[in-house]
Amino acid sequence: MDNDTVLTTGNIKIDNWIEREIQLNILHEELLEQRESLLKNTKNYFQEQSTRLGPGSSFRPDITNNATLRNRSLLEDIECLEDKIDQDINKVDTSRFITLKNNYWSMVKGLLPIWEETVGMSTKDLKSSPQPRRRRTPQANRRIT
Repeated sequence: MDNDTVLTTGNIKIDNWIEREIQLNILHEELLEQRESLLKNTKNYFQEQSTRLGPGSSFRPDITNNATLRNRSLLEDIECLEDKIDQDINKVDTSRFITLKNNYWSMVKGLLPIWEETVGMSTKDLKSSPQPRRRRTPQANRRIT
């Protein structure tokens, strides 16, 4: 293949992707319009029902308001928990925790040779063998806004 053929093929693929992207954007806009129309119709329906049935009826026109309030409350609870987690992460370790941590690592260092004997490996063998990939820990202070 010469360079002109490769460029033409590449341009055709790019043109196809751009055309598909435009189609998807148009479809997305249509879906948004339909959603908006349905929301307006639902709101109008609730308003008509509440005026037709009058006050004190068993019909609940405030269903969407209740859901909005509930969702807002849940979001506030989530933000409160995120703040509490951030505070707990940034806390200075207590002396008791530091002592427990030091005792744990002392025990691990003391038992490591016994474990190596039992398994038949040394830490040098472990370091030279391929390590499994570790998953990244999520950022504690990452927020979705």
